[in-house]
Amino acid sequence: MYRYRNGPLISDTDECSSDTLNACDQLCNNTDGGYTCDCFRGYTISTDGRTCTDVDECINGSEKCHEQATCTNVVGSFTCSCNAGYNGTGTNCEDIDECENGNSPCDGNATCTNNAGSYTCTCNDGYTGTGRTCAGKQSTYCRNTHGQADCHEQASCRNTEGNYVCTCSAGFTGNGTHCEENSVCMNTEGSFTCRCKPGYIGSSCVDVRECEEDIDNCDDNADCTNTPGSFSCTCLPGYFGNGTVCTEVDECSTNNGGCEQRCTNNIGGFNCSCDSGYELNSDGLTCDEIDECSSNNGGCEQRCTNNIGGFNCSCDAGYDLNGDGLTCDEVDECSSNNGGCEQRCTNSIGSFNCSCNAGYELNNDGLTCDDINECIQGQICEQPHNCENTRGSYICGCDFGYNVDSNGLDCNGNNQDYFYNSQYTNECDQPDSCHTHAECTNNIGSYSCSCNTGYRGHGTVCNNVDECDELLDSCLPGLGICIDNPGSYSCACRDGYVGDGVTCEDIDECLTDNDKCSDDCFNTEGSYTCRCKDGYRLAVDGFNCNDIDECAEKIDNCEQVCTNTEGGFNCSCASGFTNVRDSCQGNKNECSSDTMNACDQLCNNTDGGYMCGCYRGFMIGTDDRTCTDVDECAKNELNDCDPNALCDNNQGGYTCSCRQGYTGNGTFCTDEDECTEGKHTCTENSVCMNTEGSFNCPCKSGYIGSSCVDVRECEEDIDDCDDNANCTNTPGSFSCVCHSGYVGNGTVCTGEK
Repeated sequence: MYRYRNGPLISDTDECSSDTLNACDQLCNNTDGGYTCDCFRGYTISTDGRTCTDVDECINGSEKCHEQATCTNVVGSFTCSCNAGYNGTGTNCEDIDECENGNSPCDGNATCTNNAGSYTCTCNDGYTGTGRTCAGKQSTYCRNTHGQADCHEQASCRNTEGNYVCTCSAGFTGNGTHCEENSVCMNTEGSFTCRCKPGYIGSSCVDVRECEEDIDNCDDNADCTNTPGSFSCTCLPGYFGNGTVCTEVDECSTNNGGCEQRCTNNIGGFNCSCDSGYELNSDGLTCDEIDECSSNNGGCEQRCTNNIGGFNCSCDAGYDLNGDGLTCDEVDECSSNNGGCEQRCTNSIGSFNCSCNAGYELNNDGLTCDDINECIQGQICEQPHNCENTRGSYICGCDFGYNVDSNGLDCNGNNQDYFYNSQYTNECDQPDSCHTHAECTNNIGSYSCSCNTGYRGHGTVCNNVDECDELLDSCLPGLGICIDNPGSYSCACRDGYVGDGVTCEDIDECLTDNDKCSDDCFNTEGSYTCRCKDGYRLAVDGFNCNDIDECAEKIDNCEQVCTNTEGGFNCSCASGFTNVRDSCQGNKNECSSDTMNACDQLCNNTDGGYMCGCYRGFMIGTDDRTCTDVDECAKNELNDCDPNALCDNNQGGYTCSCRQGYTGNGTFCTDEDECTEGKHTCTENSVCMNTEGSFNCPCKSGYIGSSCVDVRECEEDIDDCDDNANCTNTPGSFSCVCHSGYVGNGTVCTGEK
């Protein structure tokens, strides 16, 4: 930015870049050739355009306090605080229900009624007072023997707060309004005696406490209740009878206890359970079939079929199920009867293919092969009329006087003057006339070659016959293995069999100790299978046996506690129960003594055992016994500390304390006005301005820096004194005095006339 002054181009000075270049109280906005002043929020600019004065938001209506809150103006801002009887931030206030939060100020014998922003206390009937304090009215029922009280004439009356109590006199029994003598008068010669009625004892005929003294005849499974002069017996839940004899109710004997499948009777009740392959529904009675195939395909490698109470694994076509009942192995169809193929069988994943040897073609049935007659499929031999078809091949011959060429197809030489040649030649004596695996036969004027047994060809060329491929062997079908050799073959037996291959017998691996079974071995044709004793299950390797945990799989028949053992399980009674004739009976209160339970804090007795609990502020550990402190400060929803408070966890609870700059009880914190309460650290050359949770100290006009030091306007040449005036620095300002011979206010000086 530039501006002209008296002609020359001069760059603009940013007066806002230094507090010494502007006189703004708070904010400075640089302009072209000058600056303007502005104020922080909560202040307004004064008429001098420099200083800022506080805005009273509470008066001008710009505050946003709740209708049930009080607005308090502070320097540069305002605060909202909920009125008495309300709680909140000030911008939002809700009525405090003094009667519901457990801190009711009313007397214990008074009724608390919540009102908007307040409450009322009213003493209950029979009491009098302000409601905050209530005292019982002394009743007058007992003032007259036959007044308002309806006590028996053999009973005493005692006034209580707002009521009265009647008590039968000694020797009488009843509820006070009705009293009967506990003795019978018997006349004697010249006198009388008093004999206590049954159920009473002593000179005053007091009631015998049969239940407490354990002289009742109630059944062990019955509750004894003392009555005046007697007692009563009531069978416990799960038992029936007259109280002196109580018989356990076998809920399972009627309609199976309502259970859909299994019902187990126990002391005072029963439990429903389900067969293997089923699970108990939330009603505790019915069972739903478990679809084992819906989870991880039931463990099956290929196909899983769910059925009632279980499931089965099966395999795709071309696969066999292994002994583990889960995994599948690919079937080598070629290993059995050559897959039905006449010649060659090639196994593939899940299937197989048949093919034929050279010189044969596969029929439409995909199994059998027919010989190809090469001699009728065009001119193969040089002399077609001398072509001889063989199984799987052909042989080319030549007319008399010609020899078959080494390629087995062409004819060499001619028969000219053959019969007149007096020289006889034995071609068999000549090397390389016939193939190495052929026999040479000399003829008049010629010779012939024939392949040895086990070879096929026209004699000059002989190829090994694969008896195994062409099924020309005598190996035992299905069990024997054919091994091709040059000019021959040999037979051997498959694994699991013994013999020469022409005859094979099954090897009983179980008798020869060649099996790998850890338990029982069962021989099968060509192999064997392993089985386990009761209480064990065959492992996935098909050889070893693993113990069945009947307790974990819930296939035991224990009434209470099941303990797994190797190959079986044991049943026992839970703590507090005793085995009586293979039934668990009795209950012990483990919570009555610290030596009988392992609870860290609270103990709750249950039927046949106990459960541990914790005090408020603690939670039960994974061992269900020890209690650990809950860190309420770890999550905001676990404590009611104000957002401007610190949460300090302690054993079984927590404390809230307002952060620095806030005041309150920790659950409710408001901003502390350090400026009005004199808790700030601002210097005398600065102004204290309260902020949320803290305060600021902006310098007063004429002061600058973090310590608000005086601006040296004269020294820094930022005064507005006239050139013909002296500038004198003062605290926070400066003064201008015209030189001698000049007059004016110092900022403007003119020469004296």
